Amino acid sequence: MFTTVLSALVCFGLCQQLQSATDTPDPGAKPLSNTADGVNALLSITTGLYNSAFGFDSLLSTSDTSFNTGVGAGTLLLNTSSSNTAVGAGALLSNTTAGSNTAVGTFAMFVNSTGADNTAVGASAMLNNVDGFQNTVVGTGAGPGMILGDSNTYLASRLTGSGPQTATSVVSSTTSSLVAAALL
Repeated sequence: MFTTVLSALVCFGLCQQLQSATDTPDPGAKPLSNTADGVNALLSITTGLYNSAFGFDSLLSTSDTSFNTGVGAGTLLLNTSSSNTAVGAGALLSNTTAGSNTAVGTFAMFVNSTGADNTAVGASAMLNNVDGFQNTVVGTGAGPGMILGDSNTYLASRLTGSGPQTATSVVSSTTSSLVAAALL
């Protein structure tokens, strides 16, 4: 009986030490209203406000911009603009001066640098967009050929090309509208 109680006390003592161990290094103090967790998260922040970075190198280059959220390693890595949201490793990694983008999925909008007002949902969605704006892409790998397209909607997986495309819904662009019922 004594050894059982002693074993339990030792176990509880060790559990306390394990609970107080940190999973990630503290990135240090950040300016008022910014939150960061992960190695180099919000490393360059100076005067920017209301930014949240969670993951290795998340929002690494952000210094004086505001209202950005990065969740995942390398999200918004090169970002110097405001009002972007990236969730998933490498999402919006190359984004520099473009604002108001939302990328959800691993490597979603990975190459985007100056394209603004875009939404990409799905792993590698709108992967190669550089400066297209006001596009909506939903589906794994959807819109890989869109580099400069404006006002397009992609609703399917693995569609290719640079013009308006769809698998099941309406697609519009600045130059045309298309309704397609057949799969491409």
